[in-house]
Amino acid sequence: MDLRFPIDPTPLPAAEAVGTGARADILRFERRHAPRQPCRGIAIVTDLSGEHWGERHEVRLGDLGSGGIGGIADRPIPPGTAVTVWLPDAGGAFRRGVVVRCLPCGRGYRVGLAFEQRMAA
Repeated sequence: MDLRFPIDPTPLPAAEAVGTGARADILRFERRHAPRQPCRGIAIVTDLSGEHWGERHEVRLGDLGSGGIGGIADRPIPPGTAVTVWLPDAGGAFRRGVVVRCLPCGRGYRVGLAFEQRMAA
């Protein structure tokens, strides 16, 4: 199963744009500051926001980069949700981040998470 998300230059349908902060008349294009590579594995995403604090989601990875991850979750994680990301297959790395995208797809919910930018000491 290929979990990569191809770049699609067509406008987002209005139904997909609702609740994502995107507008239907804006073309989809690559806006990432750091490239991502296709990968397989699992990320454990823990909600740090509101009434769902501490709730865990298993995300099947599709891509990974220094700026974030993309994958498929079984349940929705609302955009704007602050999270921690544990990558057990990457040496147990922990990162903080925020959900930037959550769209229904045939296998669950396609999610995109951006990692927090680290500040220099």
